[in-house]
Amino acid sequence: MIAERRDIPPVVTFATGAPLLIELGLVGTITPDGLRYIARNDPEWPFGPGRQNPYLPVGNARGMSTREFLAFFALGPARGGRGMNRS
Repeated sequence: MIAERRDIPPVVTFATGAPLLIELGLVGTITPDGLRYIARNDPEWPFGPGRQNPYLPVGNARGMSTREFLAFFALGPARGGRGMNRS
């Protein structure tokens, strides 16, 4: 269970959040660019200017509260890749 894990960082970036979502089974597959796409296009995305949670500076990356990040994927509709390339 997610709440029982002690190794989950308090802040994730797009690069660290994608593999964490896969590891926790919240999505089947997703890349950092897939997360950025969701951030740009999903009106429910909770991070950024004018949203309920600001991005946190992490070096030259945008950080997000892991708790809120995981809650977005745990409570929201299924997200992730577009599926297999059929060509």
